[in-house]
Amino acid sequence: MRNILLLLILFTTSVPCQAQQEQVHFKRISLKEGLSQSTVKCSLKDREGYMWFGTRDGLNRYDGYQMTVYRNDPKNPASLNSSSINDILEDKAGNLWVATSKGIDRFDRQQETFIHYSLGDHPVYVSDILQDHRGTRWIGTENGLFRWEKGHFRPCKTPFEIASLQHITEDDRGELWIITWYGIHRFNPGNQSFRTYSTTELQAIGSPVFQDSQGRLWVGTTGGLLLYNRQTDSFTRFLHDENNPNSLCYNEVISLAEGPDGRLWIGTEDGGISLFDYRQNRFGTLRQNIDDPTSLSNNSVPSLYRDDQGNMWAGTWAGGVNLYSPYAGKFAHYRKILDFNTPNMYAVTGDPQGRIWISVEEGGLVMLDRRTGLFTHYPTPPQQGPAVGIILSMADYGRDSLALTYHLASFAFFNKRNGQFNFLFPHPDPTNNQRIGSSKPIVFQDHDHNLWIGDWGDGLILYDHRSRQFTYHRFDANDAGSLSNNSVFAICEDHQGNVWVGTEDGLNRFDRNSGKFTRYQHEENNPNSLSHKTIISLLVDHQNTLWVGTEQGFNRLDEKNNRFIRYTRKEGLPSDVIKGMLEDAKGNLWLSTNKGLSRFDPRHKTFRNYDVNDDLQVEEFNRNACYKAPDGTMFFAGTAGMSMFHPDSLRENPYVPPVMITDFQIFNKSVGLADKDSPLKQSISQTKELTLSYKQSVFTFEFAALNFVLPGKNQYAYKLEGFDQDWNQVGTQRKATYTNLNPGEYTFRVKASNNDGVWNEKGASIKVIITPPFWQTWWFKVLAATMVMGSAFTFYRIRINAIQAQKAKLEEQVQERTAEVVQQKEELQLVNADMCEKQEEILQQQEELLATTEQLQTTNFELQESHNSLRKANEQVMSSILYANTIQQALLPSEKKISQTLPEHFVLYRPKDIVSGDFYWFSHLSKEDLEGKESDLVFIAVVDCTGHGVPGAFMSIIGNTLLNEIINFKHILDPAEILEQLDKGVKSAIDKAEGVNTAGMDVCLLRMQKGEGGQVQVLYAGAKRPLFYVLNQHQEVNILSADRRSIGGQYTTERPFTTQELIVEEGTTFYLTTDGYTDQNNAERIKLGTPRLREVIAQVALLPLSEQKVAFDKVLDEHQQAADQRDDITLVGVKV
Repeated sequence: MRNILLLLILFTTSVPCQAQQEQVHFKRISLKEGLSQSTVKCSLKDREGYMWFGTRDGLNRYDGYQMTVYRNDPKNPASLNSSSINDILEDKAGNLWVATSKGIDRFDRQQETFIHYSLGDHPVYVSDILQDHRGTRWIGTENGLFRWEKGHFRPCKTPFEIASLQHITEDDRGELWIITWYGIHRFNPGNQSFRTYSTTELQAIGSPVFQDSQGRLWVGTTGGLLLYNRQTDSFTRFLHDENNPNSLCYNEVISLAEGPDGRLWIGTEDGGISLFDYRQNRFGTLRQNIDDPTSLSNNSVPSLYRDDQGNMWAGTWAGGVNLYSPYAGKFAHYRKILDFNTPNMYAVTGDPQGRIWISVEEGGLVMLDRRTGLFTHYPTPPQQGPAVGIILSMADYGRDSLALTYHLASFAFFNKRNGQFNFLFPHPDPTNNQRIGSSKPIVFQDHDHNLWIGDWGDGLILYDHRSRQFTYHRFDANDAGSLSNNSVFAICEDHQGNVWVGTEDGLNRFDRNSGKFTRYQHEENNPNSLSHKTIISLLVDHQNTLWVGTEQGFNRLDEKNNRFIRYTRKEGLPSDVIKGMLEDAKGNLWLSTNKGLSRFDPRHKTFRNYDVNDDLQVEEFNRNACYKAPDGTMFFAGTAGMSMFHPDSLRENPYVPPVMITDFQIFNKSVGLADKDSPLKQSISQTKELTLSYKQSVFTFEFAALNFVLPGKNQYAYKLEGFDQDWNQVGTQRKATYTNLNPGEYTFRVKASNNDGVWNEKGASIKVIITPPFWQTWWFKVLAATMVMGSAFTFYRIRINAIQAQKAKLEEQVQERTAEVVQQKEELQLVNADMCEKQEEILQQQEELLATTEQLQTTNFELQESHNSLRKANEQVMSSILYANTIQQALLPSEKKISQTLPEHFVLYRPKDIVSGDFYWFSHLSKEDLEGKESDLVFIAVVDCTGHGVPGAFMSIIGNTLLNEIINFKHILDPAEILEQLDKGVKSAIDKAEGVNTAGMDVCLLRMQKGEGGQVQVLYAGAKRPLFYVLNQHQEVNILSADRRSIGGQYTTERPFTTQELIVEEGTTFYLTTDGYTDQNNAERIKLGTPRLREVIAQVALLPLSEQKVAFDKVLDEHQQAADQRDDITLVGVKV
């Protein structure tokens, strides 16, 4: 019976509320964003700037882009003790504590592991964590209250036993308020005083307790909201009242927090969120609306949290977490009006009564009463005669009428009092065969209350409100004072009463006195003329300055100098197509475009762009579908609804976001602490210094600005000190990759801004040390130099010693011979008779001495011959390299061969050394070669092999041979499959050669096949090399991205190569290139870069290809100047 009574009580108090609905826009974060489970029980922002969410299945760390999820892993004792998270606390020392259904853990940020703390012999359910003002940590558990003492949590003795503890908070007097399943308890740890309040009376079963910034203590219960009165030591109860829309929305309160405006946020079970204004004693309500993706995602809200930025985080039951920021949600939306199927809105205007009039594609005319928020539909009545169609433009015409123009030629007055339409068709024009015109995109009321109507093909029509007659103004080829074109899209009036008319071919100023038009037109070679001939929108600002929106930028008329000043995407516009313009009270211009909304400051000539990331309803707006109300509120309508805002209410986000390095990758694979041979000793976000081997030649840092308000608009810049000269401004890109850096010490720095451009200039940094190979170390160089010098010295000493020994021997021989001569002389003196004979012996000995001298000369000659041999060996090596160059040149396709198939092409080929690691390859397979093919196939590839010089040349020969075998002989024709076969072939060749297992190649491969009607089928596959192309008679550069995988190499991947298809017209130009062109640096070590390459392609796209090659050569030379060539360079252009 007791359970039945409880169910009856819960049912009778669970009637959905009808409280006053608040306008708050949430961003939903759910499983789609990586949340581990959709019930969020707690939230926290730590001192580093990360958001943490506790769910029933895991702890989540959020950086604004992605989640890192921590769960219990039975095989990992350093994982969470349980995946069911109840509460999170960061203490004053920065330690992160996690309460789970099985205990309490502390998170080690450096190792990303969890340290467990015992609460007894068995797992204990921990529901809440608190650190009081003294620094003492408390936890509430199913077994009562625990306090941190000497490195452990120990049970806290209280005057009364406390069990099944659910929530704890500390008030401004240092007393603990403890909520259990059995009541509300107030405990003073200092004097151990204890007070329990009646559970039966207060119905505080497992409910939250919270003290606001004004010292008010609130308790949520199953029977409403309680406010504690310290003077009377009692509680005041707030309840839901079905008859009071300003009462609490639901009686079961399960979470509490204070909002940025001081209002109390009250999360309920199945009732949504109530916002309580204490001063006005009034509750507002936030509830789920299934038709509004910015509403609350679920009406059960077990957790509420406000971060240091003033953002509110609402954790829901089965709906993920909802973020509200006072700096987001800049625009109010009207996506779905009444029951219309389409949100497309073509026109909007307003009247002095505060009503907004909207043209809906399928619904006709709709009125929004801004005072009540209610819509009224006025369907278009059935018409006799010409079809009516969609309302394209509206003008408020007096107090009681609207002027309407339609896309099927009609024009009507609408009576706002009785809701009746009065269709007027211009009187037949005898000079125009009684036609009534075409679509009418614009209607405008001038200061005389006359209407000006623009017709799409039939000129400008003036409706005189006094005579109720129509007057036509049309283009006349024989009258220079006539309208410049008969398609009129925009009309406005300046302060002198001149009417300005924008047409499909120029701007016109109408002089009422003469009845003539003065024309302003686009001139191709005149930068002071209009930026484009087609005028879409016009505006005269408060200074009587005319602004002109066109299909390619907008223009300011400088009447003094009779010229136009242009503004385009180059100056900061999000799109060059200007659909509508309004001026706010500060003189700023608001421009609707095809890619969002832009605010232009005419004084500083700066743009601030808004898109869907800023909560716009859509990025594409309709032509002239804009209106500014008398109070300054602006309305812009587009293909997905209407956005409403007041310019003064758009608050800029002042928050300076922390910047964190969130991931580290080697060869595009994330590196973890537990990975084999990982260079990380602690989490990358905590790492200050990183040592890499020269073999880890491709590494990537990923980073995030921890700004959760529209993180898609955060901007980034990075640099590697020691390599980059300047900051790389990369917009919203969050990765930086570096390849093949020289050994040495570098510092990687990254800085970022929030969504409104507020920069954290300090950012984050990490020192990177790249160790050299042993042959580049100082000790190896010293040892090698010592060995060379020692060998040379040894050789020198050996030769010197040999010469000296030979000289000594000769000297000994000379001494012996001399002694003999002396003896012979003495003997001659003694024996005069033998003189002649002895004289002959002396002469003979002299000849021997001469022979010895000649032997010394021969030895010297031999030394000279050794030197010549070394020189000839060097010449032979150089001859071999030159011969290798001859072989490589012979393998490259000839100019004649390519020209026979592709008459319009060029090849820019610059090896760094005599031989090159780059090569280009061409093949033309006729339909006779390919049985079953309807037409010939043409293949062309540009390949960048690992290294340059002789090693690169060897790889190029392997690649050339394999491509011939795969395509010309095996007839494998799909580009992706060709790359797969090339990958296998290169790896097979590499496996046979020890010590070169890092060799590989990057490839851009194109297959072309002519079809019918001048169309060409192009199939492309790329291994890290993208394809650039420009369509026929266009200058916009398009890119097909390559697969992030190389051919060959040491690292393998499961990801297959992919083939991408294009169907293009003849005359389309394709550009295939290695990275040598974009990586070439100048004397300041600044790379030429891909953006510059795209810019050059766009500039030369319309030139003959032979002239394009000259232009590419010139750009490269002017950039490189005196700098050494860094790599082999190949750029091939072909026109199909």
